[in-house]
Amino acid sequence: MNAHLCLIKSCNKHLVVYKYFLILLICLSNVSLSGQDRYLGLSVGGALYSGDLDPISRRKYLKNVGLSYGIFYRQEISKRFGIRLNLQRLNLSASDAIDDDFTNPDILNRFIRNLSFRNSLTEFSVLAEVKLFELLGFSFHFVAGPAIFRHDPEAIDPATGNYVSLQPLGTEGQTFEEQYSLFQVALPFGGIMKRRLSDNMSLQVEILARLTNTDYIDDVSSQNYFPYEDFILLGREQAARLADPFNPPMGLGILSPSQDPNTTFVRGNPQIRDYYFSSSFSIIYTLPNLKGGDVLCPIFY
Repeated sequence: MNAHLCLIKSCNKHLVVYKYFLILLICLSNVSLSGQDRYLGLSVGGALYSGDLDPISRRKYLKNVGLSYGIFYRQEISKRFGIRLNLQRLNLSASDAIDDDFTNPDILNRFIRNLSFRNSLTEFSVLAEVKLFELLGFSFHFVAGPAIFRHDPEAIDPATGNYVSLQPLGTEGQTFEEQYSLFQVALPFGGIMKRRLSDNMSLQVEILARLTNTDYIDDVSSQNYFPYEDFILLGREQAARLADPFNPPMGLGILSPSQDPNTTFVRGNPQIRDYYFSSSFSIIYTLPNLKGGDVLCPIFY
């Protein structure tokens, strides 16, 4: 009963957050400052995660690049400053099996650990853009601001071959009340290069990094494995499989970390948060300026 009440309260809290984001989006999208332009943009590009499942070999990072796409509205405040509302979808993933140079003991340990995930983030951000300078017809900008995102890490259950959500399983032994939130905050920042094509159209290239306050984009944080026997006693066989998909080479003859109380294998690093990045190419349309009248925001009851 308590678990269901916590779930209802959590859902209500996030519905309130979405409601006020919607109010902000509608209000700001109807604001037109005198003499200043408004823009609508579509973006597509790549997204990359950084965390406990980073490849040991830096050359393998490109294999983890996923698709990113989004839409944004930008209001020019002055010739050098603007505010942007940004909605973006980012597909992140990583796997310990991506490295294959087993002469490196660190890579071999990762291969044996055998963790992997995929995670599709939906991010809403309010970004400030500052124009720095112009060069050869291009303008260069700095951008930063707060963001909120929803995520849901998944991995393949080796028993079924299907992707399953990891957070509800509590793969590090979490109870329902201890589960990490699927809603998190981030701080995007980065740079933009723009080129105007015509009075109404522009092109933009952007690179953004995100600082986050979570270590669970990959569902991996704790240094220690939750004991396999405890998972089984709790009736959580699926959590046991996904928490420790141990994959030792043939003939190694060692117990999995979750079954060996004296294991030296490490699951994660709780001292370092997860990060993610995006690079995108955008096409931007200049919207007609609104003329006169007050902006009326919707009232929600």
